[in-house]
Amino acid sequence: MVDPLWFDEHHPEFGRMAEMGRIVRVGFVSNLPGLLFHRRFKGSKHPFCHEKVHEYAATIHEDLVDNMDSCIIK
Repeated sequence: MVDPLWFDEHHPEFGRMAEMGRIVRVGFVSNLPGLLFHRRFKGSKHPFCHEKVHEYAATIHEDLVDNMDSCIIK
């Protein structure tokens, strides 16, 4: 499916499935190859204090902190 908006969410029988298809297609696709910048807080040296955000988040949940994105690019 090239464009998730092609799913017909107004279809009387399959509309709910079309909504789920949109969410899955947009939210769980693989990342773009060849990005030239960090998209995760971990390891980012950006002046926006990414390291501080990462350190604070580690105090909340150590297992999930390395999966935090500073930007979402799909």
